[in-house]
Amino acid sequence: MTTKYKLIKTADELRQAMDSLSNQPAIGLDTETTNLDPFTSRLRLIQLAAADGVAIIDLDAFTNGDPAKNEALAPLRRLLEAPRPIKIAHNGKFDAKFIKHNLGADIGGLFDTLLASQIISAGDIEERHGLDTVAARYLNESVDKTERLSNWNFELSEAQLEYAARDAAILLPLRERLIERLKSDSLVKCAQLEFECVMTVADIELAGFFMYKDRWLEQLSIVEKRRAELAEQLQAVLAEESSQGSLFGGHDRDDINLDSHQQLIQALNRLGIPVPEIAAACSAVSGNRNVARISHGAESINELRPKHDRPDQSRNETSACRLPSDWRADRKILLHQPKHPASAARGRVPKVFRRPSCRPKADHCRLFTD
Repeated sequence: MTTKYKLIKTADELRQAMDSLSNQPAIGLDTETTNLDPFTSRLRLIQLAAADGVAIIDLDAFTNGDPAKNEALAPLRRLLEAPRPIKIAHNGKFDAKFIKHNLGADIGGLFDTLLASQIISAGDIEERHGLDTVAARYLNESVDKTERLSNWNFELSEAQLEYAARDAAILLPLRERLIERLKSDSLVKCAQLEFECVMTVADIELAGFFMYKDRWLEQLSIVEKRRAELAEQLQAVLAEESSQGSLFGGHDRDDINLDSHQQLIQALNRLGIPVPEIAAACSAVSGNRNVARISHGAESINELRPKHDRPDQSRNETSACRLPSDWRADRKILLHQPKHPASAARGRVPKVFRRPSCRPKADHCRLFTD
């Protein structure tokens, strides 16, 4: 089934479309970008859906100067910032960051279908919340995401435009179904709080904070040294003796890959430390469940700690590895932008950042202050 849409490339077309959409109670909002980072990628399309069709705004047609100051885009900025109509987005934080960075506009009156779905699921880590999954769950409709990873840099195909229009249009009926569930579960106020936080979190991620690169590299070398020490301690415990003797007599060591969940589990089992829950967790790591399942595995390690000392080393080594891989030394550091978006449950502030243990240690504070 095709979705009715109009591709907008002129100031007159944009003004007329915004005048019409401003009279709607709610509109679907989606964007298409050339990649995932607003600092290095382009915002190509903004789709605004009403019941009678979708307006697809091609920002490549409005490249005269800074888009945040382009007078031709002023009607679009006003519509996006107004509290009405309600803008319905899926993972609105992503769209909000690109729109704020490119157009300088905050999104007013946001309803985020991803957040609503997450709230209704009450934290069930087995449920997924991509638009295709949520649409199938609540509307019994399939959403073809084939074009999602296509090239949005050049002339757009009919298939790309149809995909862009459909993703925005489906948000209208999806919101109605989600509102029904939120009301029946008495979660409307909870959802409203979540929606109101989206723009603030987007601003935090865009603003970021600076740190001293030289001090960071110094700290990085300390962490790397500690990581190597802990890795050697782990290998001494977990590695097997080689079946072949070394050239200098005695037995050599067959080190394991410490980044391999499977090899770690096998090594622990070989030492008589059963880890069935960790094995189940790690063998099924995929998609948005990655962090939840690994956390479940960490809880299992904690349960083993009273009986075995060795898992502590594994836990320490993992902690030492994590810092250099997740932080970047060569540019502005973003406060809330995990390396893997799925680890933040995509739309919400991940619980890990609210733990006291995640506050900067004393030797890390000097990276950011005089």
